[in-house]
Amino acid sequence: DLMVLEKLKPRDACIISYIAQLPTVDRTQFNAQLDALGTSDNFNQLRNEISIFAQKLHIHPHPQFIDAAVYAIVATRNGQHVHLEGPSGCGLSTIAKFVANFIRYEKETQIQKEIPTVLLGPESTVENIIGQFKPQEMKSNETDLTKLIRWENGPLLIAAESGTPVILDRIEETKAQVTERLNPILEKNARRDQTSFLVPEKGESTEQHVAQGFVVIATLTTNPNRQTQAISLALRNRFITIAVEPPELSDKLRTLVAKEVISKVAEKMKLINQEELPLGIRPSVPKIDNINQLVQAISSALPNTSTIRDIAQLSHAVCSTYGIIDGLPNLELISQCHLHKDALASNSS
Repeated sequence: DLMVLEKLKPRDACIISYIAQLPTVDRTQFNAQLDALGTSDNFNQLRNEISIFAQKLHIHPHPQFIDAAVYAIVATRNGQHVHLEGPSGCGLSTIAKFVANFIRYEKETQIQKEIPTVLLGPESTVENIIGQFKPQEMKSNETDLTKLIRWENGPLLIAAESGTPVILDRIEETKAQVTERLNPILEKNARRDQTSFLVPEKGESTEQHVAQGFVVIATLTTNPNRQTQAISLALRNRFITIAVEPPELSDKLRTLVAKEVISKVAEKMKLINQEELPLGIRPSVPKIDNINQLVQAISSALPNTSTIRDIAQLSHAVCSTYGIIDGLPNLELISQCHLHKDALASNSS
């Protein structure tokens, strides 16, 4: 009826359009789940399970961690590929590994001790993800030359074959032609359909069966200074994107982190022969009273949305430059170090 269609709200139209894509046999269950949303407990039971499992793995289950884990676990349970996105230091890799272990633990799948993982970078290739032919050692009397090289599955095919998650860490770091090779496998849902993945690298018309339970969990570190798109829209649209926020650090926790870093840096500074340093850049080793004052000033200067890495870098920079400018107030020293913390601090802090 035309009158009814004109009154249809955009949200309702989207729901109808989405439901129409589902197989008929799944629609009844999906409708029942929609009806249950009105009485949803906001996944309280899942949140409790996540908190308990995180503590077993010695992970602090702060609210931001639990929120991201809930959304990622619900998506991966339904066979959706997940893309975790957030600033550096918010624990993307930790959440990715946690989600992969959580859903694998639910299935009691212990085929592999380690989650198949690819740490991507500018030099990464398709072979690093999918696999490649590799030369093999042969006995001196071996006459079968086909044994000279053998195909070895990469992390993606290992996960697809065993029905476990695979982690693609820092997906924004690799070249587009590498990530675009993933598009065919990302278009399919191994939970809903019998899925296969064409692997021409292994041989013409070679297909890899994708076992149920296979999902891709990718991480992407946001960078406000990036001039271009981190990944293409075509690739992004094949994932469920989940924004990961850094934990809110209380004043007490910021103080503890800063004190721990400054104390360790101060101990290292005692080992430096000050006579070997030029006169203009000889820092002073802060004493206990000085450390307490610096710690309080650093904690007050940073917002509660700062990451542990932010606090560690600033604390390292402040301690390393303490006393170079005689009489410089702590707040001014902190301000100067905050502007140049990447240059002054060590990334290993």
